[in-house]
Amino acid sequence: MRIPAGRLRHRVYFKRRGTGDDGYGNEETAFARFFPATSGTVAAEVRPLGGSERIRADRLTGSTVYEVTVRSNSTLVGLTPDDILVQVIGGTDAEPLNIRAIVNPDMRGGDLVLTCEADVAQ
Repeated sequence: MRIPAGRLRHRVYFKRRGTGDDGYGNEETAFARFFPATSGTVAAEVRPLGGSERIRADRLTGSTVYEVTVRSNSTLVGLTPDDILVQVIGGTDAEPLNIRAIVNPDMRGGDLVLTCEADVAQ
């Protein structure tokens, strides 16, 4: 069953890690826009599920877990947990979310449900 269109009130886009030459013969990696390819966003439902605090490098850091639902298409079928989702709020990029899990709940390719986490180094 597909999510009703009225619940897709957030805008997101995806980034994928790519490699290239840094001009000095070294290979560098960076995240570049993956989908939509050049500009624009896709509709999504973004729901915070909860948060937690951890101690890393002797510092207290917080993280928030989100459930993001998007309509599936031929490009998003190739989405992996190595990719990043960026939510757009008010026309500007918000905090990037690391994709932790991708689920196709009805096994028919209608919607994808992504479990994402903010404030976590990748």
